[in-house]
Amino acid sequence: MWEIDYRVNLELFIACRLLKNKEGANASALIVKIAVSSVAVGIAFILLSIFITSGFKKEVGKKLAGFEADINVSGDSGNEAIVCSPALVSALKEVDAVSEVYRYTMKPAVFRKGDAVCGIVFKGVDSLFNPHFFLSHLKSGRVPDFKEKRAVYEILVSSRLANKLKISEGNYVRADFIQTPLRSRKFEVAGIYDSGFKDFDEVTVLCDIRHIAGINGWGDFYAGGLGILLRESYEIDDATDKVYDVLSEDPLIGGFQIRTWRQTVPMILDWLELLDMNVLIIIILIIIVSGFNMVSGLLILILDKTVMIGIMKALGYGSLKLRKLFLYVALGLVCRGMLWGNAAAFVLGGIQYFWKPFSLDPETYYMDRVPISVDIGSVFLLNAGVLAVAVLMLVVPTMLIAKIEPVKSIRFD
Repeated sequence: MWEIDYRVNLELFIACRLLKNKEGANASALIVKIAVSSVAVGIAFILLSIFITSGFKKEVGKKLAGFEADINVSGDSGNEAIVCSPALVSALKEVDAVSEVYRYTMKPAVFRKGDAVCGIVFKGVDSLFNPHFFLSHLKSGRVPDFKEKRAVYEILVSSRLANKLKISEGNYVRADFIQTPLRSRKFEVAGIYDSGFKDFDEVTVLCDIRHIAGINGWGDFYAGGLGILLRESYEIDDATDKVYDVLSEDPLIGGFQIRTWRQTVPMILDWLELLDMNVLIIIILIIIVSGFNMVSGLLILILDKTVMIGIMKALGYGSLKLRKLFLYVALGLVCRGMLWGNAAAFVLGGIQYFWKPFSLDPETYYMDRVPISVDIGSVFLLNAGVLAVAVLMLVVPTMLIAKIEPVKSIRFD
């Protein structure tokens, strides 16, 4: 029968006994509990900040992809038509990073309904367009079917436009297209959506691309651009390079430019980067505060165990080994706080993810609920980083052990 020889790591054995000791309701025990609690609260706050920020970035990215696509291909000037042949679309779909490809054309117009007038932008899409984004934000009615053989005179409008024009599904509205000569079309409102993204909701109207192509006098396969959606596991920069290679080999497309959603809406990207900066500041401040709490807790624990330290030194135990012992104790307390903090963060994050008790103002935050997104890799990195910083900070207070003299410490009360 094998026996454990604690002499191999006596410091770890004593540290485990000290951590398991349930006795002591003195001031030092209370301060140590406060230090552990501060670590738990700090870790929970940091993780929730990361969960919420990641959720914001993910939700905003989804909404931008719904309106703008991950990658947009257009003519050199941005206003010229490009030839989007079936062969080109098929070649783009074969790129492993690409999930969907569709043709689109943007066209400014003015809505008229009685005395109400609204400036809008039509987004004409073809039969390849997947309306899953608009279906997920549909408030009433339905999304027009753009796979019909003939162009459908149905449109999808936002609830903001519907409220301004005082229209609902089934109503008709006239659109005057801004060009010379002026062209007009009458459309039926098939459905009403509300994405919460007011900058796009106020102007974007979904329609059949064949109406826009006819007004512009374009032939078959001509479009204002190509919208390309990517699989979630691929980086947008790497995918853009692959898309560029495919476009460069197409003999019909002519001059083109590629823009990602980050380039299309830089102000939104700046806002998201500001969120990242805020989270970074929060992380630094919480680590500093929690670290100082643990340092003070360790110092008080060392003072509380002065007699024990003196006895061990009198028995020939070196200062370096004693520092190692109390470092083990401190790291055990830190890990205990981190464990409670992780548990609290996942519980609170799960409550918000499934039941969404906390709401937001969509006018400001582009969504009506606090979003949650968990990246396990980020959680592991954060915990490893916090543990590494804790080790560096807790090494300093253990230096006090070298100054404790056995004769004086044994008589210490």
